[in-house]
Amino acid sequence: MYKKWESLMIVIKRASFLVTVLNNLTTSAYNEVIKPEALANIATTLHTTSDYLLGIERDEFDPPRIRRMIARNASSLTEADKREIINALFGEE
Repeated sequence: MYKKWESLMIVIKRASFLVTVLNNLTTSAYNEVIKPEALANIATTLHTTSDYLLGIERDEFDPPRIRRMIARNASSLTEADKREIINALFGEE
């Protein structure tokens, strides 16, 4: 049991470090250091968007972004999660 927690803490620390590094890079540095495919993979792994990692994500309602987030995470959604999304879109208030 302890080994699982230790492994989880290592993953969390690595992800935290990666986010810190990414937040300190400028957009031009991203273009020089990180290839777009790598950035997309990092965003997918962290369950976010490349826009968020680059610091250019807008807070306003953005349907294309929402569609991308749902599509990116569809395989990890349970049937109950999917029903909740459908109900939120088509259900009555």
